[in-house]
Amino acid sequence: MKKLLIIADGMIAEEFIKRVTSTYSDVNVLDIVYYRGNIIEDDVINCTFHKFDPTSFSKLEAIFTREHITAYIVMDDPNEAMAVYKNLRTLSKDIMIYLLDNGNLKAIDDGENTRIIKLVDITANRFMAAVPNIPVSAQFVGLRSGDIIEVMVPFGSSFAYRHIGNVEQREWRVGAIYRANELILPTPATMILPGDNLLLIGQPNILKNVHRAIKLESGQFPAPFGRNAYMLLDMANGRSAKAELELNSALSIHDQIKNKILFIKVINPDSLDLLSRVRELNKADIVIDIAYRKFDIYEELKQELGRLNVGLLIVNPEMFEKRKNRVLFQKIKRPVLKLGYENAARINKAAVPISSNPNYEQISSTIFDLSAQLSLNIFIYPANVDSEGEGVIIRHFDSLARLHSRAIFVYENEENPILHLRNEDNILLFFPYEKNMISRTVLDLFNPKRIERLNAVLKSNHQIFIPVY
Repeated sequence: MKKLLIIADGMIAEEFIKRVTSTYSDVNVLDIVYYRGNIIEDDVINCTFHKFDPTSFSKLEAIFTREHITAYIVMDDPNEAMAVYKNLRTLSKDIMIYLLDNGNLKAIDDGENTRIIKLVDITANRFMAAVPNIPVSAQFVGLRSGDIIEVMVPFGSSFAYRHIGNVEQREWRVGAIYRANELILPTPATMILPGDNLLLIGQPNILKNVHRAIKLESGQFPAPFGRNAYMLLDMANGRSAKAELELNSALSIHDQIKNKILFIKVINPDSLDLLSRVRELNKADIVIDIAYRKFDIYEELKQELGRLNVGLLIVNPEMFEKRKNRVLFQKIKRPVLKLGYENAARINKAAVPISSNPNYEQISSTIFDLSAQLSLNIFIYPANVDSEGEGVIIRHFDSLARLHSRAIFVYENEENPILHLRNEDNILLFFPYEKNMISRTVLDLFNPKRIERLNAVLKSNHQIFIPVY
């Protein structure tokens, strides 16, 4: 059993003792010393009350033993508190002492075996907790330095309606979610909703930036997947015209969205003219890296995406057509922009072909975020307008549209929406990126439940694939 010592005097001490004795565990032994005030000596197992002046060294020495491992000095008078502290330190240099500072204690600081509880800090922190848009830090657990904070997710946050697994968490984690007076221990598939209180754990300087990102309204893509964009630019023989078009498309996207840096990885650098132009692009927000040796896409992405805080991967159509690459892209859990055959600067519409697949709800916030940054109207193309499952998804998009003060347009026609979209130019198609999209068959053409797997039919268009869980 652990032996604890409380030395109390004053109104705070009375409330402290009341709370301790009402919730006390009998696995410890507790000695309570007081000499004035309205202390009620409750009958508590393994708890002994002593009434005497604790500034008297001889009286304190009479009840003190080497088994006392922790002492709590909660006294109104700072001079008396210091006298008791010195008495205890004379009796033991090793005992852990928690000492209340009501604002007048100036002669002592935290040490190896001393913790000062500052009343002014507690009061200020309690008021800070009531101020909106300020992170609330845990004061009595962890390192007590901002390594544990609580933040409320506002409506319009770029984190709202995202799954935990889709949020880049480097040097921090969502430890718990408080929703409607319930505690939720999140999994990668847990969706963050407006009004949620998130308990975040991580490095204090990192958590400050995370808090700021959560409080920002949407229009922050590629956050929270990451802060930067990463392009694989293939300049192999015979691709120079395509590579230049793809470069122009990536630069156009970079100019319009909130990524901080566009990293361009040049592979197969065979076009000297284009290579010269790319080198001239190297500046603060565009970083060029040229691979002169054999390029291993798996090892490259494995090492670079996390290190460079990448939230958007940009690839060409030929790269995406290779099945092994699609497997890799799906595993990295970041949005993948597959460029089309036209300059992305001409994109004038966001198109979302939907089935009854509930994963469209997972990617809806990203669709609204990115389309807003690109100034695109959102058009929904249901595979079956009479499907109840698709009706649920359309209503979900409609409610988000009202939240963001946006309009959505629903294509209502019996014609297969894929056939319609094949004739559309300058559109950006959105798809949930899930495992069953890696393999594609001819039978998918006749299955409205697999409309998202028909992206290959629309390969001339720009397409973005959003990871889901």
